[in-house]
Amino acid sequence: MDIFDQILENLELERELGTRTVEIDRALLVPPTVEKAPKAKPAPKAAVPNSPAPVPQTETRKVQVPQTTQAPQSSPQAADSAPAAPKPSGPLCDIAFFTGRPLSPAGTEAMEKIFAAIRKIKSDVVICLNEERKAKVYVLLGSDALKQRYPTAKAVRGGWVDGAPAMMTFSPDFIFSHFQEGSPRMRDAKMDMWNDIKSAVARI
Repeated sequence: MDIFDQILENLELERELGTRTVEIDRALLVPPTVEKAPKAKPAPKAAVPNSPAPVPQTETRKVQVPQTTQAPQSSPQAADSAPAAPKPSGPLCDIAFFTGRPLSPAGTEAMEKIFAAIRKIKSDVVICLNEERKAKVYVLLGSDALKQRYPTAKAVRGGWVDGAPAMMTFSPDFIFSHFQEGSPRMRDAKMDMWNDIKSAVARI
């Protein structure tokens, strides 16, 4: 009854403040508890300890019969486990990039800018970096990546690997380590790398 009193007080306060207009009849809240009390009483009446010993034995035999009917219930459990068996396959990458070694912070930042530029060309493109997933086109960043992915293949920067949709281009770390920052040669190398990547995107 204390809970009901608190509920009514809260509703009356909200009605006075104008935040909610709710009318509740207290009689509607009390009967459910009164009805639930007599329903709990038949439970002890079902147990009859004064009955003779052979009588409960026949009753236990009657209980064993529904156990045989419960046996087919194991089949819906098997049906529930059946949908969990098939595993969803991973999404296909549109373009996958591979590096021969971990990128430096500067190289990672450069690749993030490249990915953003690719998404401006194709907004719904799926890009992967060093993930073992099937892709439509592969971009190998440097000769180390080429040796790891295609040990027997020979390719030049901007060229396609024979028999595979894979192109090799500069690694950003190679550009940063071999060219002076802001020099024309670095700008040319970055432009060559970007043109190679655009050719790979065009093949998707």
